[in-house]
Amino acid sequence: MSYLSTQELESYIYSIYEKLKPIAEKDDVYQPLTIHFATGTPHNQPGDYCYSDEDGYHYCNIGDFGETYPEEVTKSLFEISYLIIKHPIMLMCIKYRSKNSIEGQDFRRISFKKQLQYFEALGNEYKQKAELEINAILEKRPFEDCGIMAQNARQKEANKPMYKLETNGYYYEDGLFSIELMKDILRHFSPNEWDFMTLSSNIPIKGSSFIQVGSPDAKTDHKMTVEIGFPKSSGVELFRYYTDDKDEVLQIFKNYYLKQEIPNYKKWHNVSKELKRHRPRRFL
Repeated sequence: MSYLSTQELESYIYSIYEKLKPIAEKDDVYQPLTIHFATGTPHNQPGDYCYSDEDGYHYCNIGDFGETYPEEVTKSLFEISYLIIKHPIMLMCIKYRSKNSIEGQDFRRISFKKQLQYFEALGNEYKQKAELEINAILEKRPFEDCGIMAQNARQKEANKPMYKLETNGYYYEDGLFSIELMKDILRHFSPNEWDFMTLSSNIPIKGSSFIQVGSPDAKTDHKMTVEIGFPKSSGVELFRYYTDDKDEVLQIFKNYYLKQEIPNYKKWHNVSKELKRHRPRRFL
């Protein structure tokens, strides 16, 4: 069986992706493909790459700290194109729903509808595959319209914390984000960029009002900056920790959000004095 060469695959994928541009630009969410068509990324930098050989089409990823993830291999040109284009479509739909969410409506209604619209622009085969995946999700978890409002009402009645997630200019109210979204945000942190993620609570979690993580930079030897803040009468007491383990960071956020637990910050650096000289990522 013969396959397209890596160069031919690149031309093919871009010709398909170009069909998305008019509709995504109209929605003001378009973003270009960032995948590399080669057997690796330039200088092994973090990112996705794809190539073709005698075994088929390979989709691979290098993490921010050089870690590699299991590659996906397929002999189907359609499958590899769907796999490559699916992720940017998901990101564009996240941006779209953050701008167009309707109070009381399951946010997936907007997201799924927009996904199908984008996949349909690529061709009916793409839309059909996306429909199968969406139907499988809804079979396990049907739409819950008004669920968010009811959830918020229960939280207020029970005096439970309500959260807000902020990342790079986008805000998600409680019920409009998930652990999977946090995981996806962390996965796409770019070194030396102003990427960050902040999870805040209206009710202090063991005295803390927020936790946040910033993308790695040269000053931290390419480690992520994790911070937890405690409101005080004199301002904010801030503790900082550096790590290159994304799973550890995700667990910190999961514990904060799902269990109302905070990390052992007493072993972290107290950087409260820096707030008087510099403004932290979250612009407190």
